[in-house]
Amino acid sequence: MTRCMQARIALTLTLLTVTMSARAEPKIVVDTGATVPIEKYNHALDVKTEPTRPPTFEDMVARMLPARPVELTPGPQAGRAEKNVNVFIPFFLLGTDNLSLNWLEKNKNKLVELKAVGYLIEAPNMEAWANVIKRTNNRIRIQVASDKGFAERLQIQHYPVLVNSEGIWQ
Repeated sequence: MTRCMQARIALTLTLLTVTMSARAEPKIVVDTGATVPIEKYNHALDVKTEPTRPPTFEDMVARMLPARPVELTPGPQAGRAEKNVNVFIPFFLLGTDNLSLNWLEKNKNKLVELKAVGYLIEAPNMEAWANVIKRTNNRIRIQVASDKGFAERLQIQHYPVLVNSEGIWQ
């Protein structure tokens, strides 16, 4: 048997041993006969043993509220054509203030046509969020988001605004 064949056999045996031990059942090191189920101690750890339901979309939204803008405020924003926006999907920023709600009502059909995604950057509670969703007739996707980065990247100070591949508009 050549040295190369011996090395191959040793490598194969080593790999088989490692593979077999990785699939092996856990080994009991000590069994005193006093084993008890862990459920007995879960109350001390505040562990819930009942299965929990997956969170709903509303649960996830509620965790993100209240949303408060840090960099932007509601107000008039000059629109501008810009070719280097690099936006593949049009989006808009809005809040739950009257200016934003009126803007949403006025531009609703255009936003649907553009398939724009809305970022709700100001919403004090679930009721305000639900009011915005209701105004869209569930035809526009709106999610709660932070305004951080939009002001600097888009060179804006106010919302509501629509951003698409042609520019930034109010």
